[in-house]
Amino acid sequence: AFGKVFLAECYNLSTDQEKILVAVKTLKEASENARKDFHREAELLTNLQHEHIVTFYGVCVESDPLIMVFEYMKHGDLNKFLRAHGPDAVLMAEGQVQQQAELTQSQMLHIAQQIAAGMVYLAS
Repeated sequence: AFGKVFLAECYNLSTDQEKILVAVKTLKEASENARKDFHREAELLTNLQHEHIVTFYGVCVESDPLIMVFEYMKHGDLNKFLRAHGPDAVLMAEGQVQQQAELTQSQMLHIAQQIAAGMVYLAS
């Protein structure tokens, strides 16, 4: 039900920074069921606060499209990051294939521990 995700600047969201980068997720479909799902997800996200879970800042529901505002992750989502740094990852730059640096076993273990910590939090 979600549409595009945009990079945006948000002002006065944080007391220690005047401006921060955020990811803005839009609701593509404005059906009644999609709106209910949107509100339910926003309500659940409001209570999640953990260092290994992306920070949810809030929503804007005053007009369409409805949006959710999240912490900006400079490396993108975890799935894309892991695929980009896996054993079969290649990157196209200026028409040339470039090999991405593969994650070390130690780095993969560290990421797995962070994921597990986030999952333990979600299950509690």
